[in-house]
Amino acid sequence: MAAITINGKIFNYKEVALSWDTNVPFNKNDAKELLLKTKEVLDRHGLLFCLATGTLLGAVRDKDFITGDEDIDIFIYAKDKDRLISLIPELNNNDIKLCRIGKNHLYSFMYKGKCYVDIYILKSFKFSLFGIYCYDFNTHAMPKKYFREIQEIDFLGTTFNCPKDPVRWLEFLYGKTWNIPIKGHNFRYEVYPAYLYRKIKNYIKKIVKALIGYKYWHKNK
Repeated sequence: MAAITINGKIFNYKEVALSWDTNVPFNKNDAKELLLKTKEVLDRHGLLFCLATGTLLGAVRDKDFITGDEDIDIFIYAKDKDRLISLIPELNNNDIKLCRIGKNHLYSFMYKGKCYVDIYILKSFKFSLFGIYCYDFNTHAMPKKYFREIQEIDFLGTTFNCPKDPVRWLEFLYGKTWNIPIKGHNFRYEVYPAYLYRKIKNYIKKIVKALIGYKYWHKNK
């Protein structure tokens, strides 16, 4: 069990290990039910959210969820993060149960143990040159130009918000062939300089850990 403080009270929740390596495709009917229930709660409280990444790709390209997708993706703006947290008990009462908090950039909610929604927090970078022209999207550098305006899109028999001209963002995420279905996760979440910087930093960390025998002393401490 894990816990989070909401309005001065401790809220306990069950953590679930979620990974591309172990996740299984969701049932589209379950996913539809989850997304519509989530929308109902957030709309009731005027909390603006937008479709994101794979869910937006399916809505634009397939007019449906992507076949074989494992989760639902939406995002909110950082100014609404506290409001989202305050709604966790209400979501829980609708069988939308908090199951993961990822470095305060991501909140995941499981629905009846069948499928889950990732709610990303679009926020400003702190102490990073990338923050001049990028937002922090789940710790990745995402150009601000894609999020300056929003629009509505028809999906699942209703309307959802998404970044204005969503094709531009989808091309950034998935390349010029975004409208051609592929298998696997062939995309990156950030501008190339940030992507390259992250790769180099992780490579250096691995070298340093190897030189100091990190695995050995960490296992035996």
